[in-house]
Amino acid sequence: MTDAILSDLNGASHPPAGGFIGQICAYFRDFLDTDFRRQKMPKRSIGLKDAKGNLTGISIAKYPSLIIDIWNALAKPLDANRRFSMSIGRGKYHCRVNRTLLDVIE
Repeated sequence: MTDAILSDLNGASHPPAGGFIGQICAYFRDFLDTDFRRQKMPKRSIGLKDAKGNLTGISIAKYPSLIIDIWNALAKPLDANRRFSMSIGRGKYHCRVNRTLLDVIE
């Protein structure tokens, strides 16, 4: 059993733990195991589109009330399955209009 633990600590690939938070932790663990030791910039990046150009995410920086709700949800204890989920209804969050655009409209 000790050999299994040591081989596990010596760089064996770990499957991500359950849920979104586990996947985030696994991503950063893999980053520290690989790219962190290199002298050049890591090749990893977060993109909002896939290889075909399909939208896979959005920037939530322009939705301040959504950011507050996400932090409040993350502050609560996880459910029995240690998973995190949040429902976002259509039209619940609105973005701020760019100040430059407001100046043009005025």
